[in-house]
Amino acid sequence: MIKTSPGENSNKNFKGSLKGKWIPLFLMVWGVLLGGYAYGENEEITLQLRWDHQFQFAGYYAALWEGYYEDVGLNVHILSGFDDAGEVIAAPKEVGEGRADFGIGASDILTYQENGYEFAVVASIFQRSPVEFYMLEDTPYQSLVDLLDLEVARRENDLLDIELQAMLVQEGIDPDLIPRISGDYDFSIEDLTSGRFDVIPGYLGTIPYQGELREIKLQTLKPIDYGIDFYGDSIFTNAAYALSHPERVNDFKEASLQGWEYALENPEEIIEKMLLHFHEPEGMSLEEYRAFNTFQKEQVLEYTLYPIVSLGNINPYRWEEMERILVELQVIEESRDLNNFIFDYGQIIQGQRERIITILIAISMGLGMATVLFIVYYVASKKTMGKLQVLVAEALRENQKQEGIILYQSRLAAMGEMIGHIAHQWRQPLNQLNLMITNVEESYQDQDLQKEDMESFTKRSQKLIYKMSETIDDFRYFFKPQKEKEVFDVRDLIHTTLELLKDSMNLKDISVEINEQTEEGEKHREQAFKVKGYGNYFSQGIFNVVHNAMDAVEKEEKTNRRIFIEVLDCHKTIAIKIRDRGKGIPIENLPRIFDLYFTTKDKEHGTGLGLYITRIIVEEHLSGTIKAENLEKGFQVMVEIPKEGKSL
Repeated sequence: MIKTSPGENSNKNFKGSLKGKWIPLFLMVWGVLLGGYAYGENEEITLQLRWDHQFQFAGYYAALWEGYYEDVGLNVHILSGFDDAGEVIAAPKEVGEGRADFGIGASDILTYQENGYEFAVVASIFQRSPVEFYMLEDTPYQSLVDLLDLEVARRENDLLDIELQAMLVQEGIDPDLIPRISGDYDFSIEDLTSGRFDVIPGYLGTIPYQGELREIKLQTLKPIDYGIDFYGDSIFTNAAYALSHPERVNDFKEASLQGWEYALENPEEIIEKMLLHFHEPEGMSLEEYRAFNTFQKEQVLEYTLYPIVSLGNINPYRWEEMERILVELQVIEESRDLNNFIFDYGQIIQGQRERIITILIAISMGLGMATVLFIVYYVASKKTMGKLQVLVAEALRENQKQEGIILYQSRLAAMGEMIGHIAHQWRQPLNQLNLMITNVEESYQDQDLQKEDMESFTKRSQKLIYKMSETIDDFRYFFKPQKEKEVFDVRDLIHTTLELLKDSMNLKDISVEINEQTEEGEKHREQAFKVKGYGNYFSQGIFNVVHNAMDAVEKEEKTNRRIFIEVLDCHKTIAIKIRDRGKGIPIENLPRIFDLYFTTKDKEHGTGLGLYITRIIVEEHLSGTIKAENLEKGFQVMVEIPKEGKSL
């Protein structure tokens, strides 16, 4: 309350009182409400892991050791997932009861909300669940129905078992037909080799690692193959904590993602630091610990989908689908409103701003016109406008993060195209192999099979099989994540891409003409056409453009079913021009062809992702430029990529 004496009724005294007491109080309230509850230097933060210290959590170690947490004023303590007695600590329970500020969880974030906890997911690090189920290679298994005749290891109240149940329900099988075991039991490869179980669950490749050490071959059941697409390790916090400390949560999120990027780019360095910080884990030597984490880094890279998908990206619909499955399995009773379940810094700040406006309106009504003018002045101040600019910037940044999931979706769509091409390229050698087998069989039945015939059949068959294997290798290169940039020849990858499309082009009577030129002269030709970057991204981008060109000329007259590719090695850049003899793009659509979801094809044949994702690949991953134009006859896309050490 502001106290005044009877003599302080003049305008002068009123202004002095306002200036001396109201302004500091007003600014304090404004700063607290609008500033998201500011916190001081070295704020103590605890992060509860879901397991012991290993590369599964490398990003958080990197954020701590590289000073990313310290840079945002956070003093973070990373807690093991085991207590002193060796018992597993449930991260959702620790966060829900206030003993930890942040935790790492997956589907258990949803299941623990049944206990009255309210959580907010901050970032999903593993874009796919690492839960898998394993059996020996010779186990008689063809489909999920066969599990009914096998000894399946199912623990009571086991999070890993949720995805097995979901797989069974998806195939119309009642999970209760497979019995559970009681008690706390840790599974290992010995459970399979001893015959105790035929099928056991595992997380993040631990069982295959044990099998690899013992040279034991395994079969693997992956939930994703049955349409069960759960998130894996995700950062979460208490929902009330997220609402009351949004800036702190956002700073922790950004520093953690920065740490994950460092860890995935420098895995060997982080593993060596882990050896120093965590010493010898129980039951492992330092070399065994190094080997285990070296194996695990590949698993982590696979499940983060880095760098294809933005680190920490969250698709709300996938969490909703996870919740729907949990309800169907009766793991949780009912669906909840997930609007506040996913942490959205911009939305929280916007809500605070709206509450501030409501409060200020109420204050203004009580204090009269003078206070209204005062509020208008401060609302219009640079400080307030700067805060609004921060809000806009945060919203834009959150929108940009959605590009990661679009890139992931595009690669899945491209993978579908690839599978079609593999099937087409295999059809001819398979037909030929079938004919050869038939001829050998007839020769055998006629007792006319000679040694030379058998040798010829063997050699020809091996060549066909080798060619089919090469096809698989070529397509795998498209989707194998690259951790480091490499020097590659753009011509080689263009020819590789065209080879993958060769049969489709032949089927559609489409011809391709390639012209290569260099400005460097003959003596520099060995170094020509070389750039440093992500070669498989480049291949995917070229694939998208050439595939679009094929669609453009497919229905043209046979003489116009032609695609021209020009590769020019300039002094600082490599330019690739891909043009077709199609009808081109309507002039009003030309500025939009690289936009997300824009397509001139019908919905059954166009997704609007191809050229958009090609632009992302060229601009974001290759530091290049891309543009398109109509020609007098046809359409042209030009990509320009800087050489190593050069810039556009």
